[in-house]
Amino acid sequence: MAYQEGVGVTSDPEQAREWLERAAESGDLASRANLGRSLLRGEAGMPVDTERGQELLQKAAAQGHPGAMATLGREYIRGENLEQDVRQGADYLLKAAEQGHSSARLALAKAYLAANGLENASREQALVWLDGVMEGDSSMALQTLHELLSDESAAEALEVAAAE
Repeated sequence: MAYQEGVGVTSDPEQAREWLERAAESGDLASRANLGRSLLRGEAGMPVDTERGQELLQKAAAQGHPGAMATLGREYIRGENLEQDVRQGADYLLKAAEQGHSSARLALAKAYLAANGLENASREQALVWLDGVMEGDSSMALQTLHELLSDESAAEALEVAAAE
């Protein structure tokens, strides 16, 4: 990450990629997710490599990295870097939210509220609502939320919330 962000050294995307690749191949989930996101989006001076980025993110997500799940969720919903698949995006966001990933939780909450006529709900209102869901019978509530967000009326709201 030092070469990627220029912390203590001059920023060098090639060195960053080399070190992140080494760490990712050795099994470091954070490096796998970070490199995957950077390649998918062409961040930190790295060239876009959609196929490799998606592969790394999917591996990290399969191993339980909530940041990788949240990134894949947003990318599938947006349909810019990956082929749009709102249902798969909602699946990934839900899995990340279940692990407490804050931006995934917020995206789901805002999308749900927007789909139910509360387009201008604040961040705080969305999180209060979601906290209530999580404190109750969370497995049933989250499954209901997932089903609601997967229908057509919520797809647009989910796209907007994921873009924030």
